[in-house]
Amino acid sequence: LGILPTVLINLFAGPAGVQLTTPHMALYNLMHGSNSNVRYTALAGMYDAGCFALNPFCRPVDRLLLSISGSPGDTIVPKWSVHALGYTGKPSYSSSGADGSAKHSPLIQSFAVFNQLQGRVTSNRRNLQTSSTPEPDYQSTISLSGIMIQGGGFSDYLYIDGTTEAYIILLYPSGQLGFTLVSPDGTTIDPAYATSNPSIVGYEDSEVFGSKIALYALINPAVGSWQIQVTGNLVLEPQIPFAVSGLLLQPAITLKSSLASPSVTSGTSLVFVAEPSDSNGPIRGALAQVTVESPDGTLTTLNLMDDGLTPDAYADDGVYTGSFITTSQAGNYRAAVSVEGTVPPLFSREVFVLGSVSAATATVNNFSDAPLDNDSDGLFNQLVISFDVSVTVPGDFYLLAILTDSEGNEQNIGMTVSVSGISTLSVSFDGETIYNNGVDGPYTLSALRLAEESGFSVAVVVNLEDAYTTAPYEFTQFDRSALQVKGGTTIPMDLNSNGL
Repeated sequence: LGILPTVLINLFAGPAGVQLTTPHMALYNLMHGSNSNVRYTALAGMYDAGCFALNPFCRPVDRLLLSISGSPGDTIVPKWSVHALGYTGKPSYSSSGADGSAKHSPLIQSFAVFNQLQGRVTSNRRNLQTSSTPEPDYQSTISLSGIMIQGGGFSDYLYIDGTTEAYIILLYPSGQLGFTLVSPDGTTIDPAYATSNPSIVGYEDSEVFGSKIALYALINPAVGSWQIQVTGNLVLEPQIPFAVSGLLLQPAITLKSSLASPSVTSGTSLVFVAEPSDSNGPIRGALAQVTVESPDGTLTTLNLMDDGLTPDAYADDGVYTGSFITTSQAGNYRAAVSVEGTVPPLFSREVFVLGSVSAATATVNNFSDAPLDNDSDGLFNQLVISFDVSVTVPGDFYLLAILTDSEGNEQNIGMTVSVSGISTLSVSFDGETIYNNGVDGPYTLSALRLAEESGFSVAVVVNLEDAYTTAPYEFTQFDRSALQVKGGTTIPMDLNSNGL
C-alpha cells in the first residue's frame, strides 16, 4: 500500500509533520543548545482569524490550524513554543483576518517583519530553561483511513461525544475527493448544506503544505455516530490514500499518552501508557490500542492493558499499558495511541506519540578538569573537562555539554564526535565567558548528553544530569577582553524615521 501506513500516523503529527511535533522538538531541544557567540531571536507569529465566536463559516481552516497548534500562534507553531527557550529574544508579529502575514509561511516574506527584526542586535543573558507545554485545546477522535480510486466510494462512522465545537477533517495528497457527513439524526451535510446553514456548520477545502484538506466546522454537534462518506471525484493517480478524523474542542473526556522512556536502546521495549479521564477521574473498562510505525514503515498494532500484569502497574486504575518489543531497528518509532469507551460514557480518542531507539549503549566515567592558558598571560583561556566514553557500537554521535555556575548562567558546547570502544573526549568552555559572568566556582557540568542523529531521528544514548563538579576556581582567574566599557548612558535613535 506504499504511503498508506504513514497516513494514519502523520495525521496526528499535525500539518507540519513529525518535525514540529512536541515529542520531536522535546528530543531535539534536549540535544541542542545555544552558541555563546550568537545572539538569538525567536519571532512568534500571532495570527487571529478575526471571526466572531461560534461562527463556523469564518475561515475554518485557519481556525482549525490554530486549534491544533495552539493560539496565539502562526497556525503551525504556537507562541509558547517559539518563545520556549530562555536564551532567545522574544518579539512577536501580529495580523488578523484577510491579512495573513503573521501565518507561518508568510512571516519570512514580510517586509514589516524584516523592518521589525533588523535592529535586534542585543539580547539578555541566556539560560537554557524552557517553558512548560500547555495542555492542548482539542482532542482527536479515532481516525479512519483508506485508499481511493477514480469513481470509488468509502463509508464509515466516527463517534462524536459532547463538545460545543468540532471539526471533521479529510486529508489526502492530490486531486479532488467528495466529502459528505450524515448526522446521527439523518441530516445529510455537504458543502451546499453548509452554505445554506452558516450558523451551525462551515465548510472549506484548501491546500496545506502541498496536500489537500477539506473540513466541516460544527457548532454543538449531535452526540452519536456520524457517517463519513468519501468519493473519488478526481483521482489523478491510480490510487491515493486518505484519512478522516474529528477534532473536538475542550471536550469533557481527554486522553493523555506517553512513553515510559522516550529513548531506549535496540532490543529494549518501548512502553506505551494511555490515560483517559473525565471530570470524575480515570476511565476504566475502555479498549486501548497503539499502532506503531517502525523506521522501515512496518505497521504493528497491539493492545494496551489495565490488568496489573507487567508492564501495567495496577489493575483497573484507568491507566493502560503495553510493551512494543520489536525494536531491533534504530531510529524514530511513530505511534497513534487510541482509546474507545465500551460502556457509557462512549467516546473515542487518539494521540500521537514519538519514541526513538538507538543502536548503541554507552557509559561515561573518569571525569577531570584542567584550565588552559593558551597565550601565557597568566589567565585561563579555557576550562577543559575530559571524560571517558565507552560505546557498544562505534560511530558518530552528537555531544552536548552544559556548564552551569551557582547563579544559573549556562555555557554549552555541541559537537559531533567519533567514538569507538573506549574513547577520551574533552569539551572546552570559554574562559572569557566565565569571567564575564562574574561568578566564582566550583562549576557544574549540569548536563552531558550523547545522541545518535540521522535525518530527523534523534536517539539519546547518554543523558546525565549534574555529571561532574570542577575545582573551586575564581572567575578572576579567567581571561577577559583587553578593552572593557563600564557605565555610560543610552540614547535611542530612529535612523529610518519609522517611529521605532
